[in-house]
Amino acid sequence: MTSSDDDYGQPSNNNNNNNNNNISNQHNNYNRRMNNNSNNPYSSTSSIEIRLLMTSRDAGAVIGKGGLSIQKLRADHPRTIIQVPDCASPERVLIISGEQEQCFDALRQIIPCLIDSSRLSSFNRRRNIVNSEQIQSNNNIEQSTSEIRMLVHQIYCGAIIGKGGQHVKELRQTYNLDIKVFSQCCPLSHERVISLRGKAEDIIECIKNIYNLMATSSQQPRGSPLIQYDPHNFDVYAVNEYGGFQPPGGVDVRSGYNPRGVYPPSGSRGGLGTRYANTALFTSTRVTLPNELVGAVIGPRGTKIQQIRQITNANIIIDDQPIPSGNGGSGDRIITIEGAPEQISRAQALLQQAVRQSGLWRP
Repeated sequence: MTSSDDDYGQPSNNNNNNNNNNISNQHNNYNRRMNNNSNNPYSSTSSIEIRLLMTSRDAGAVIGKGGLSIQKLRADHPRTIIQVPDCASPERVLIISGEQEQCFDALRQIIPCLIDSSRLSSFNRRRNIVNSEQIQSNNNIEQSTSEIRMLVHQIYCGAIIGKGGQHVKELRQTYNLDIKVFSQCCPLSHERVISLRGKAEDIIECIKNIYNLMATSSQQPRGSPLIQYDPHNFDVYAVNEYGGFQPPGGVDVRSGYNPRGVYPPSGSRGGLGTRYANTALFTSTRVTLPNELVGAVIGPRGTKIQQIRQITNANIIIDDQPIPSGNGGSGDRIITIEGAPEQISRAQALLQQAVRQSGLWRP
C-alpha cells in the first residue's frame, strides 16, 4: 500500500478499527451532512450526477442493440437521466443524473456490463501479470472483480485523498478496493479520474462516501464554470497519465491514432490531442520569444497556451530552456508550431496578441 495518489494502493489485510469507524460514521451520516452550497454540484441531498469514463465498446453494451438496453435502464429508473453522448474516440462518458438512490441502482445494473473497461484496466497493465498459472489461479477472483472510472472536479481530489493520503487509505481498507486518483486532468478539462476496482457492491458503497467527502469539502468551485471532459479531446499519448483508455489494438506510434484523422508523428505527447484532417497539409514553423515574455503566452497554470491550442487546433511546443545568450541575458525560447498553414498562422497571431495584451512588450 502506498500513500501516493499517483499509484495504486491495495487494500490492507490488517483491519484498522479506527479507520473503519471513521468511514462508517461518514457513511451513516451521508444525507445529514450534505450542505446546501449552491456552487457544489454534490451538495443536494435528493439528486446527484455520476460521470463515468468507459471504453466505446462498453458504451455500446450499455446502449444495446437499437438502444434497447439503455431504454430499459431508463424505464427501470424513471427518476434518472441516463446519457452516453456519441463520440468517435476510443472512450465515452456515461452520465447518470437524478434521484440519488435510483442513480446508484442504475449504476449497480450497469457495472456488470463494463467488461472491456476492466480488461483494459491500468491496474492490470501496471501489475503486468504474464504468468499463465497466476492468471488461472486468479480466474475466479477476476470474474467477480469490476473496475469503474469516475470523473470528478479536480478541486475535490484533495478532500478524497486526504492529508498524507489518509482518506483514500481508509476507503481502500473499509471497502477492500484498489483505488487510484490520477494526478493529471483529462485533456482540456477540470476533471480527474478516480479508478475503483473490486466487488460491485463495495464500489457503489465507496462512491457514496466519495460523494459525501465532496459535498462536505471546504474546497468548492468558484468563479469560472467547470469544464467537463469531452472525449472528442481524447489524447492517445496521455491516456496513462489521466486514466483513459488506449485504442483497440494499441497505438502505432509511427502515425498515432485518431478516429477522425491521425496525430503528427513528431507532435506533442500530452494533454491536447491535436487533430489534422489532412496530413498532407501538415507542416511546422519555429519562432523565438524573449524568455521574460514566455509567461505571457503560457498564462496562469498554462491557461492561455491551452486556450490558444484549443482555438487553433495547432500543436504548440515551448522549449523548457532558453537559448544561451552570449551577452549574459536570459536568452530566447524556441516555440514550435505544428499544423496546417492556417492553424499555424492563427496560432502566431494569438501568441502575438497575448504578448501585446500582457503589457510586458516594449517595441
